Amino acid sequence: MKHVSFEQLVRAERETRLAPADSFLLAYREFVAYFASLNTITEHNLIIGAHFVYGWMPRMLVLKNPQERLPIAVGILNQVKQGKPATIQDLLCLRELIDNSLVATSKLLHFINPNTYAIWDSRVYKFINGRKNEYQTREPDNYLAYLVNCRDIVQDREFQTLHESMNRKIGYSVTPYRAIELIMYMNGG
Repeated sequence: MKHVSFEQLVRAERETRLAPADSFLLAYREFVAYFASLNTITEHNLIIGAHFVYGWMPRMLVLKNPQERLPIAVGILNQVKQGKPATIQDLLCLRELIDNSLVATSKLLHFINPNTYAIWDSRVYKFINGRKNEYQTREPDNYLAYLVNCRDIVQDREFQTLHESMNRKIGYSVTPYRAIELIMYMNGG
């Protein structure tokens, strides 16, 4: 998978246009606030969260083998909330539960811990690689490489200026990972 440079992101940010009253920007804050208000994630919260992230997707959610996978997934999500990095095995477990969708998994991880996880989808993949590939967006290795790329971008000495510009465009403050992902999403369509 390719690596996005800070300079590429700066050029794309200049072209990014947002309307702060857009429904997805309004919903975003509420999704983050929902998980921020929880001390511990339960199966109840996981089911609600998985369904609201699917509201941003083109089809209805089906939880796969929830009796077996829900307790394991709840444990993973509570560790993620506490700052423990998700492993490839964790991502596979969550993906399998949430309708075999790493995109939905990334959204759920982001809303639970927006300082550590960025949202991942086909538009972000296209921004990075120049073309869509639905199969590649299902691969945990690609998602983890994307997160490393995001960490690298955040560490650039000029990132703060880019981040502040995106916060002004959005109309409220978001985490660095959300700012990066939103630039890629808006310019990867």
